[in-house]
Amino acid sequence: MGEASHPLAQAADAPGQINLVLDGPVAILHISHPARRNALTVAMWHQITQAAQLLATLPAVRCVVLRGAGGHFCAGADISEMPTVRHDRSTGTAYHEEVIRPALMALRALDQPLIAGIEGDCVGGGLELAACCDLRVANNDARFGAPVLHKGFPLAPFEWQVVSDAFGRAATMSLLISGELIEAPRALTLGMLQHVWPRAGFDWQLADLARRVSQTAPAAVAVAKQLARGQCQDPYVFLDSPDYREGILAFLERRAPHFGKP
Repeated sequence: MGEASHPLAQAADAPGQINLVLDGPVAILHISHPARRNALTVAMWHQITQAAQLLATLPAVRCVVLRGAGGHFCAGADISEMPTVRHDRSTGTAYHEEVIRPALMALRALDQPLIAGIEGDCVGGGLELAACCDLRVANNDARFGAPVLHKGFPLAPFEWQVVSDAFGRAATMSLLISGELIEAPRALTLGMLQHVWPRAGFDWQLADLARRVSQTAPAAVAVAKQLARGQCQDPYVFLDSPDYREGILAFLERRAPHFGKP
């Protein structure tokens, strides 16, 4: 099935943008601001919120891949906007609570599996986006960090929660206090990544992983993600789903299951 782009609200002269591409059961969210290593403007954060809210209404999408353009994942928030969008307590609080937090919450609320495909820099806000994903894979040139303390500010409370939930308190504090950027092999040993692949073949490996993830049972995946978020009100709802019956029947018939049938 061919790819189809889905428009997101943005200004015509926006320096960066989030592009949503639907390719059969897989959706690709592209972070595109290559001149600044995909640093996120306020408008781009809002587009991430918009894209995630849209994806939540698309049951045909079985897997979401988040990746960056131009050889980098995301270098964080666009610091050039700081003098105008977070220059004091009032604007800074609004920025974190009304711009970043809704985007991270919308990604974490998705019942579809999220995969972060990470190349180059994954720093600050980029690390926060990666932390929202269920699987994180990187090429061997990727670098990870959150040197915000060296810029004069900590992670905001909800952003700290997202990162520490994903990577653990010790690894998060180490990244914050040291301010260092660690390379993918070390991030793998810390449990921050599931796979590290060579640059050559990375796109193929990522596409193959997304294809395999998209073949899982949507109802069961939704319950698993809701349990992980502590938000599952009925953990046995999957027993009423066609996916459950199809999975058992396929196992007994020794064939691949075909999930998502009505």
